Amino acid sequence: MKVDIVKREIVELEEYWVIRGIKVNTHTKKKEVVAEFTLPVEPNEFAIAQFLINNPKADFCSVEHNYRLEGKV
Repeated sequence: MKVDIVKREIVELEEYWVIRGIKVNTHTKKKEVVAEFTLPVEPNEFAIAQFLINNPKADFCSVEHNYRLEGKV
C-alpha cells in the first residue's frame, strides 16, 4: 500500500537584490561574474553607477530580485 503524505510548513521568505558585475571575453564571447553585491532593497541608478565605478573590470552589470528561505545562505 502506498500513502501520500503532505507536510505543511510555514516558512518565511527573505527578499533581496543582487548586483552582478559581468566581464565579456572578447575572444570567446563567454561572460564571467567579476563582482557581486547583495542589498536588502532595490538599488537605484546611483547605487548601480557606484557599483560599476567601484568594479572597473565589469563591462556591465545585472540587477536581480531574489528570494530565499529566511536564515538560508
